Amino acid sequence: MLNAISMIPIKSNVRRGKYRHKMQKRFDERIYHQRSKAETVFSVMKRKFGGTIYSRNQRMQVLEVSWINFVYNLHRSVQVKICTLWMISTEPRQLYIFIFSQ
Repeated sequence: MLNAISMIPIKSNVRRGKYRHKMQKRFDERIYHQRSKAETVFSVMKRKFGGTIYSRNQRMQVLEVSWINFVYNLHRSVQVKICTLWMISTEPRQLYIFIFSQ
């Protein structure tokens, strides 16, 4: 079971009714806009590692997707660490140039 919540925006120029009004009241913009983040991650994973699963049986397909997910997370964490270290390592140089240029 996914425990998913359906978040579909209601069109304004369609039938009105009790259930549509109830759906419109329960619609949450913050939750709805989380989908674009997930779609972006899936798009990046497909571009980087390919969109094809080569395994034939379901158990191996799940394993293959798990490995792709693991490699993506590893790649992303290394990328963030490198960017963070790069930003930190440039800071003292600028301070060094400022102190000794006066």
